[in-house]
Amino acid sequence: MSRFFRLPDFSPFWFWTGVLAGSLFWYALTRLHPLLQGWQQRRAARRAERESARLERLASRWLRWLEQHLQGQHLAASLFPLERILIPPKVIAPLPAYVPEGEYRPDDIAAVAVPYTPDFPELAALYRYPALPLEDALQGGAYLLLLGRYGTGKSTALAYLALLAARRDQRLGALQNAFPVLVHVADLPLPLPDDADPTEVLTEAASRGLPPKMDKGFRTQLNRALTRGMVLLLLDGADEMAPTRQPAVAAFLKRLLHAQKRIRVVAAASPEYDDGLQAVGLQPVTLAPWSAQEAAAFLKRWGEAWQALIAPQLEAAAPEDTPPPDTPDPRLLNRWLLPFAPAYHPLELTLKAWAAYAGDALGASLGDAILAFLRRTLPEDERSLPALEALALQLTLSEGDSVPAKAAGKRTRALAELPEEPETAEAEDEAEDEAAETVAAQAPAHRRKPKVRRLLPQLLESGVLVAYRGDRVGFLHPTLRGYLAGRALAAEGGAIHLLQSDWWEGRTDALGFLAATGGGSAVATGLLEKADVVTHAHALAAGRALAYGGTSAWRAEVLRYLAALLTDTSLALVLRARAVNALARSGEKGLGVLFRKLMGHHDLTVRWLGALGAGAVRDAKSVNALAGLLHDPSRAVQRAAALALVAVNTPEALETVAALLLDGDDTQRRIAAEALANHPEEGYPTLRDAAGHKDDLRLRRAAVYGLARVPEAWARETLEEMQVKDSQWVVRDTAAAVLEQAKAPSPFMPRPLRPLHEEPWLLAFAAERGMGVGPGQPALSLLHRVVEEGTPEQQEAALARVPYFPGEEWGREIYDILYDRPGPLRDAAFHAIWQLAIAGVQLPPPSQYGFS
Repeated sequence: MSRFFRLPDFSPFWFWTGVLAGSLFWYALTRLHPLLQGWQQRRAARRAERESARLERLASRWLRWLEQHLQGQHLAASLFPLERILIPPKVIAPLPAYVPEGEYRPDDIAAVAVPYTPDFPELAALYRYPALPLEDALQGGAYLLLLGRYGTGKSTALAYLALLAARRDQRLGALQNAFPVLVHVADLPLPLPDDADPTEVLTEAASRGLPPKMDKGFRTQLNRALTRGMVLLLLDGADEMAPTRQPAVAAFLKRLLHAQKRIRVVAAASPEYDDGLQAVGLQPVTLAPWSAQEAAAFLKRWGEAWQALIAPQLEAAAPEDTPPPDTPDPRLLNRWLLPFAPAYHPLELTLKAWAAYAGDALGASLGDAILAFLRRTLPEDERSLPALEALALQLTLSEGDSVPAKAAGKRTRALAELPEEPETAEAEDEAEDEAAETVAAQAPAHRRKPKVRRLLPQLLESGVLVAYRGDRVGFLHPTLRGYLAGRALAAEGGAIHLLQSDWWEGRTDALGFLAATGGGSAVATGLLEKADVVTHAHALAAGRALAYGGTSAWRAEVLRYLAALLTDTSLALVLRARAVNALARSGEKGLGVLFRKLMGHHDLTVRWLGALGAGAVRDAKSVNALAGLLHDPSRAVQRAAALALVAVNTPEALETVAALLLDGDDTQRRIAAEALANHPEEGYPTLRDAAGHKDDLRLRRAAVYGLARVPEAWARETLEEMQVKDSQWVVRDTAAAVLEQAKAPSPFMPRPLRPLHEEPWLLAFAAERGMGVGPGQPALSLLHRVVEEGTPEQQEAALARVPYFPGEEWGREIYDILYDRPGPLRDAAFHAIWQLAIAGVQLPPPSQYGFS
């Protein structure tokens, strides 16, 4: 057995050789391990660097493609790249509802004198209500709901933001490196299925239309940007949808923001209906219409682009044996294109400029410019126009934004199946019948129902129609849809069906173009009879339709309704200001007489609105009445009168304001100086001279306030010089104060909403009563109490938060303020009710609580 337990032969040589080899191996391993680890790290770093460079190349490639693509995202893309004619968009926002003690509350003359009316912003543009560049409005960190009427440039504004992001422009501030995603709602599969991933849906919609070779790289970049929280979502087209489809947009955004909490959103919407979008957390701002200066700058750029890009092509295309076409004089054309108006809309100016420069203008109205565009664009317009009218009417009476291609044109045949028109339709005036005959006379002799689907390929190729996901089609611009729907109603009748179901902006547009032909009497009457006794939204929609022109008999009825609203002192000032806007835009002759009469009214708010109205229609005969109001007991009326005199723009009117600058008290001098800042030709030189007037420190001090409103570099330089060199400390201090305010972030900049239970005014209200504030329902219950019992400042702040909780039962507490508390609180209550109304909330009627 011993042989089984015998030890192996021991060799010292091999033993020590093994020990040495093992020691050397472990020594080498310990010495080489850091080197190996460093090599692995360098290899990983190089790999990451290569991957980063690859992703950066993909991003650069995508951004270059996007930049080129965005240059064609406007109506005149066949002529010029967007940048050649772009006027950077601006937005207007309300004064902050709550300003903590010690912080600056804006006291700009226009912000104080011009009521904030987001659905009627024309007076704000005329009187230069403080406006923010759109990119600046993003710097506060808020999600934005961009409100604006059709044709005010919302799509172009979103394209502008995408263009800045594509270029990594420093003006975007913290969003300079954000990944821009521009999506039209018609490309989303709405309503979103319950099991759908909103992030994947967004990716699919955003990648639609990309070149195939860029698709994979785009998805990689988007996912990377979502991970980093650096996506800027620009959502277009919600304003084109009928109210029945809009809640699906809000539901999609709610789910997306729950899944991607750091994504930034700017969504375009209509000021007539934005169902649910504000409740998602988007803060409304209004796209500012163009002032006269901005409209002139646009036409100047258009003329320069035409001379540089189009005129040489026309000359080269002319036959050799014919003289070259006459090149229009841009200065003459631009003067003709820019008659006085309270404000100007980009779409209208674009279409009119195009028709004027192309030499195919049919008239001075918007409808004429649209028809010229369609005839210039469409193949076989005699066949195409009836087909487009059928599709436009179908969309206006149904979904609004788009329709499946297979169903295009079907609604026209279904029109006969709708309920019979009520008896009020029999009251249609003879002018409407004549309008139908006129439109029919312009159509082919044997007008047959068009086969819309057969013409879809040609219409899509022309660019008037656009294809969306799911084989859906819609119009290039909703105003084209409104014009064509108005033509269809004028030719075929049935306008009364516009009153069925919810009213929305698409129907306002159709009514306006129908009114331009002399029709729409039954619709206008129906709108005036709608029982929205709080917001009067339907009557104001009829008032907006007046701006489209026409000579219908019903115009007088609507004008009387608006005048009655204006003079009803029991209503909120901001509601009555909407009536002033509608009247001023109507183009009706003789409105100056009305506004002059109102300026002698015993109520200061009527005088206030009468003054603003007189300036808005540039009534030269109102100068004496306005001059009298410069010494009105109310400072608000004085401000309105000064602004109106500058807007009237006659030598007598401007001299009157200049005299106030020289001879008024300190407040009146400031009012005059701030008003003169609205007039570049005469006001700027006057303010420059006043700032240098050595013998009158009160005049120089007033000039400081005027120069603070001048958006020119020389004005700032003058203020900086006055801050240092003026001989009087009161002038130096005033200049220093306005310069300090100019450096601070704008108080109009939207900021993210605090959680309700963290709002300082809510905490103060609770502390006064020895209560605590918890999140959720306790904070909401306390919000109701603040609206009922808080101080005026607390109530105003609370009313500003009401629209973000449309699911709550609102009623008596808001009506108590609306009917019993005149002044700013009544305006805040109306604004809350208006925002709830456009969100689709049906409030109980005031009569339920004893109000009438």
